[in-house]
Amino acid sequence: MKSKKKKLLSLVIAAVFCMTSFAVSGAAADKAYAEGIETYFPENISIIYYPKDKINNYYWLGEDSEVTIDMDSVQTTDTEVASVIYDSGYDVNYYYILTDKVGKATVSFKAKYTGSENWTDITLEVKSTKYVRPCKSIKVGKKNYTKKFNNSSLFYSKKKISGKVNVTPAKGWKITGIWYYKFKKDKEKRIKNKTKITLNNGDYLYVEFKKKGVYEYVVIYR
Repeated sequence: MKSKKKKLLSLVIAAVFCMTSFAVSGAAADKAYAEGIETYFPENISIIYYPKDKINNYYWLGEDSEVTIDMDSVQTTDTEVASVIYDSGYDVNYYYILTDKVGKATVSFKAKYTGSENWTDITLEVKSTKYVRPCKSIKVGKKNYTKKFNNSSLFYSKKKISGKVNVTPAKGWKITGIWYYKFKKDKEKRIKNKTKITLNNGDYLYVEFKKKGVYEYVVIYR
């Protein structure tokens, strides 16, 4: 049960990550916007491969309420680097790309956006990169959480967390944004480093980094 909860939360965070990190580009994106649909497929996708936390080795493509992918049409040059998965195990049904190793692959399929009767040919260039901790240090108050992100970008705390956020990026990495989510208010806001926060049940702190075109993030959630 805990692993399912973690996976679902991870997918939600991944959706936010994809929306805030990747620019819309290419004919597929143009086609989506021409039809007034928010769902889009960027031509180039970067996925982080976590050797010791494989539950997070995915890239969110969209919900089936927004787009339909013809799974019989899916082709990939390397199924270990990138395979398209349709998951209907939760209240929300969704499509995502799963990676099982570092490398590059070309993925193609037919997709139909909600409200349209036309199928669109989609081609995605996927690059899977091994996870590297993007922060030199991350603290909230006096508590140091840096080692929690040696092998994973997600850390779940059983206890309440309170204090000033203090994040230092690792060499070559740049902080592109810090977000703070309050579950009771269902509200997420962008905050600055050194801002005081309190994480209660359902809350999370999300920090995004960039290095040479690769985006990574760390999340502390309660």
